[in-house]
Amino acid sequence: MAERTFTNPIIPGFYPDPSILRVGDDYYLIQSSFNLFPGIPVFHSKDLVNWEQIGNALDRPSQHFVPGDATNGGVMAPTIRYHEGVYYIIVMNFAIGSNVMLTATDPAGPWSDPILLPDIPGIDASIFFDADGKCYAQGTGSFDEDLNLLPDIFAPGKRGIWVCEFDIKTMKAISPKKYVWDCALNGAPSPEAPHLYQKDGWYYLIIAEGGTEHFHSVTIARSREVMGRYEGFQGNPILTHRHLGYDYPLANVGHADIVELPDGSWYGVALASRFLDGYHKNLGRETVLFPVTWENDWPVFCPLTGKVELSYPAPACLPEAPVRPEPAFDDFDADSLAPYWVMIGTPDPCYYELKDSSLVLNLNPRSVIDKPYPMRIAMTEKPDIQLLSFVARRQRSFNFDFTAALAFTPQAEGESAGILLDHNGNEYLLEYGLFDGEKKIRVSEILIHVSGNFFENNQKAEKTVTVLAELPCDADALVLRISERDHRLLFAAGETEESLTTLPAEGDARKLNVPVDGGMVGSIIGVYATATGKESKNQAAFGWTCYQDN
Repeated sequence: MAERTFTNPIIPGFYPDPSILRVGDDYYLIQSSFNLFPGIPVFHSKDLVNWEQIGNALDRPSQHFVPGDATNGGVMAPTIRYHEGVYYIIVMNFAIGSNVMLTATDPAGPWSDPILLPDIPGIDASIFFDADGKCYAQGTGSFDEDLNLLPDIFAPGKRGIWVCEFDIKTMKAISPKKYVWDCALNGAPSPEAPHLYQKDGWYYLIIAEGGTEHFHSVTIARSREVMGRYEGFQGNPILTHRHLGYDYPLANVGHADIVELPDGSWYGVALASRFLDGYHKNLGRETVLFPVTWENDWPVFCPLTGKVELSYPAPACLPEAPVRPEPAFDDFDADSLAPYWVMIGTPDPCYYELKDSSLVLNLNPRSVIDKPYPMRIAMTEKPDIQLLSFVARRQRSFNFDFTAALAFTPQAEGESAGILLDHNGNEYLLEYGLFDGEKKIRVSEILIHVSGNFFENNQKAEKTVTVLAELPCDADALVLRISERDHRLLFAAGETEESLTTLPAEGDARKLNVPVDGGMVGSIIGVYATATGKESKNQAAFGWTCYQDN
């Protein structure tokens, strides 16, 4: 019998900051969702290789609290843990400036409303249950010369990791926060993502450092006491790809979590990025899986090669457990959207409905929810943000076709509907609408150019809109398609799927994510409708969509 293998990434597309958990024979994965709703996707597996999304932890608008312009903010770096029948997710929501806790008795949901954790500061907070049942919280922060935690987590000074005892019943810290470690590399930027583990009398602290771009890494320290001073491993970093240069097919590797299998073997998950024609990170940061062994009471990530490979043998102790693949086709006959559909920002008020076997979008514009949050883009000049009615899926391959059947009659100037490919505000649109008094099919490119320094609060942004093609059209029903072949974006339209005609326009997907911008999100593609900022009672109905990787 041929050896079973798996391919990285195990969950392709914009699924960063993975946290993994085993409960009995079941494995669960969650990831950051930033400004996307529903938030915090939840995956389940029996064999670590085949994963099925079973829900989202933040699946109700009342839980979410993220405005649509929180591009690189919002909900990030969650950790999932389990104790005495209850599942816990701790996560930072930058939109409200607080860590929160969610609880559930079933990872598929429902999850509780967020419980605010005002005395758990810092990004990437985590929790750890010790063998005696005590719970501890970990987080990041800035410390003064006496290693006291400063109230401003981004204040100049020594950056590092703190630990405190945490009462899981009252959701409050019950001991002072103690500085336990800074990082492996002297003065390394962004020591974060702390996760604690206990094994063979040692407490192990795994963190990320070096920032989430090319110099990202995973490092480790240990202590005999959970709140003791931790000593770093001489072999740090235990995982990084920064030394492999810019041509290795996986980069930005970091933000790891590990799990023990029933036979005593270990595996780890981390984020990593694949790149499009150079260093264009269109798919964002994805979830990868790799083996872990132990030598001399220290873990060895990716043994023998020291890097995350594109393929590995499947875990030998776990029988294969296939799952239903994420469907390509959706005819919207269900009572609710499938869990892979997402929107930008909390959909409040709700702008979509499922009726008559269609996804129906309102054209009314949405306003940004006016709630303060510390990660708002610090731009003295920022382009107007138009929050469209937009329902999308994560792009999972550099070669895909996204097709949608649209029923729509534009009634006023600027009303349009169609397909939108978005990456952090940079967009390609294939739309049908009323422009300059005439019904047309139009292909547009929208790019945001940012200059200045975020930390000096002098960033400026300029938005450019380029119409790539425009054709007269008068139809009540159309089929539209956006395709990507490596970096080439192609556009097609027709009255039926069999009569699609390629339009005289071509986009460049590399423009959606330029290397100098970096960024923490990935591309999403879906259907949208807009009245271009005007009030409208019109609607656009999408009878079906199909997303296929090629």
